[in-house]
Amino acid sequence: MKQTENTETFHQRDSVSEEGSLVYWVTTDMHYLADELYDEGPVFQRLLLSNDGKLIERGTDILDTFIDQAKDANPDGILICGDLTFNGEVISLQKLKDKFSVLQEAGIPVYVIPGNHDIDYPFADTYIGENKGKTKNMNTETFTNIAGRFGYDNALSKEESTFSYVSALSDDLWLMALDTNTHFNSGTLTDATFKWAEEQLKLAKEKNIQVITMSHQNVLKQNDMMYKGFVMNNHEDVEKLLKKYDVYLNLSGHSHLQHTAVSESLTDICTESLSVYPLQYGILRISKDRQQFSYQNQTLDIYEDEARIRFDETVTRMVEPQLQGLDIPENIRNEMIALACEVNAYSYAGLAYDKTSLRNSEGFGYWEKYGKDLFWYVYLKNMLEN
Repeated sequence: MKQTENTETFHQRDSVSEEGSLVYWVTTDMHYLADELYDEGPVFQRLLLSNDGKLIERGTDILDTFIDQAKDANPDGILICGDLTFNGEVISLQKLKDKFSVLQEAGIPVYVIPGNHDIDYPFADTYIGENKGKTKNMNTETFTNIAGRFGYDNALSKEESTFSYVSALSDDLWLMALDTNTHFNSGTLTDATFKWAEEQLKLAKEKNIQVITMSHQNVLKQNDMMYKGFVMNNHEDVEKLLKKYDVYLNLSGHSHLQHTAVSESLTDICTESLSVYPLQYGILRISKDRQQFSYQNQTLDIYEDEARIRFDETVTRMVEPQLQGLDIPENIRNEMIALACEVNAYSYAGLAYDKTSLRNSEGFGYWEKYGKDLFWYVYLKNMLEN
């Protein structure tokens, strides 16, 4: 298990490790596909060539390693910010229930919310042999029946039309899970949920209880260029609500991007997908007075080289078509692709890297010389300047 050299978020760091602080592991976007839903045949190989860098075929090993490490570390709980399943397969969620139950039996509570891939998702398929097949997907009732034991069933309060709930992490700290994905119009905190959330936040304030929240979609923009479809549709209203009641931390996923966004008193930490390079999760520490926190990443320390290769292959498939129309030598094209792979890998993993050096590199110089009219030049420039 390896701590990555990426960005950490702190509120007065020195007081976070004191006695009485709480420690939670944060993960998201597992996109788990049950082993019995695929084989190594042609249709699955085509899936691997079209997906966004996930190590789908290592899903069971990734989850088992995560669970084993959590059992050894014994955090106060596990927070999972949605997209539990690959594409909403009932079988995949049933397998996850068995795995998460091992943690709960070890005294480590698990709290989940659904993502946009989990409920009413129409692409619950099998990948066996030559062609895709169909497997049962889940509606809200099915998701709740299977995953309800992970936060929802024993919650202090539930918003009955969604999988939103409030759980007491301690006498003076509540977790509010904000579900925006139990309706076909995913990504919006509904009026009913918004009203319920404000009632719970008001109650917590009256009781002098601190609240932190978790959601699948982001509340704050994590990237200036690519945020549409990743933030909640009504994210500005949700942001105002959380600030009004002194919520200082939201935990999110969905973007597959390790990044922290801050707006005045509110921090939104987007944790990267557990199934994408470098296969990492977050460790959240909340101070004894519940007013300060730290967050740092930890890698599973498995399949890292394989995950990087898969990630680079994905970036290459996206960049190559844009370069096809350029009359440039192959070696220059390869250097432009290599630069894109390096910047994207570091940026998505939240790793610290020398942006100035890369801006001044030969590879980026080629982008400036030959590719200024391309989306990828604008994208890379944005990544290297922010």
